[in-house]
Amino acid sequence: MDLDWLIADAKTGVVQAELPLTTSSPIERTVSAAMSSQATLLTKARTCPPDWFSLFSRKRSLLVPVLDGEPLHGFFPFTPKRGNHEVPITMMSFEHVLWSAFCRSHFFDGSVDESRILEALITDVIAGRFGLEMDVTNCGRASEQEYDYTEERRVGAAADDLSGRLGGPEWTTRIRWADNAQTRFAKVVEISPKIGADVGLVIENGHLTSRSVDDDWTDFANAIQAVGEGSGEDRPMSPLLVDAGAIDRGEPIWEDRVLAATLDTESALTEYGKAVLRARAGGSRQWEMRLDLTRPGTPRPGRDFNAGDTVQMDLNATDRDDAEWHGPARLIGWRMQGTVNAVTEFSPVFWDPSDLEVD
Repeated sequence: MDLDWLIADAKTGVVQAELPLTTSSPIERTVSAAMSSQATLLTKARTCPPDWFSLFSRKRSLLVPVLDGEPLHGFFPFTPKRGNHEVPITMMSFEHVLWSAFCRSHFFDGSVDESRILEALITDVIAGRFGLEMDVTNCGRASEQEYDYTEERRVGAAADDLSGRLGGPEWTTRIRWADNAQTRFAKVVEISPKIGADVGLVIENGHLTSRSVDDDWTDFANAIQAVGEGSGEDRPMSPLLVDAGAIDRGEPIWEDRVLAATLDTESALTEYGKAVLRARAGGSRQWEMRLDLTRPGTPRPGRDFNAGDTVQMDLNATDRDDAEWHGPARLIGWRMQGTVNAVTEFSPVFWDPSDLEVD
């Protein structure tokens, strides 16, 4: 298991050098979000180029961690601080490219799929400036949207708005090899109803170096009512939906209301309210785990799975906790710690099933 940090030209993707980096904070990637991280460049290491500082000039560089030959993701390095042999470097994940330009003027009349709206905003100027490839699938939701170039609205903010809507598109960026000789990276913006795929792999206790389970009852509710926009008699509402098991167990009722602004019928609000109730009636269970990438057979990031993918969990109780997890789990992303040539910690991050929103 080898980890190499390569630096490339952010526009052409051409690899320029290998750098001896070690992480100062977890390196992260998350679907539909730009993440920040910290790394340290060891300038006295044998593999550090003597002209290393020139590789970071003018915000045109791309750092790519490559695990066992597979690119994991890309990061824009900012603010390297010279002055000693260990140089701190602030990095932003490649999703930050969407914040490099302002939205050009467009009016979409409600007949255009929101995936295509986001594609248009990116291809206006960003795709050409950074040599991006586009991989776009309709999300099945169309809406009326207007963008004005005279306003200070960045493309990334528009992407956040579209992806935050129920049924709107998810998006992410992928870094791949562009040639068999592995001299150049391709940079892909992916937009789809759901990033990733069901990859069919299974994560078991033996794949983990550690795990912890946190049960949180802060947002517990065993009765939910979903409401739409409006007031008085004009406000659409679901009936109060109560967890039948709570009644049987003699629990007191804790009720809450959830806003679903885009839903305006009782039937649609009821279905949404049922989904929220299923998630919140059991409290919130958060799993933290670290994969043992030194163990043969452990699923590898970048090769076997990536952010957005759905995997199967087969985690039994242990002598440290009695929690079990059997069934599908979707990864929102991952966190990684690494030294110059190896990954020291790798943690998948899962979608919180109680994190249901309708804007």
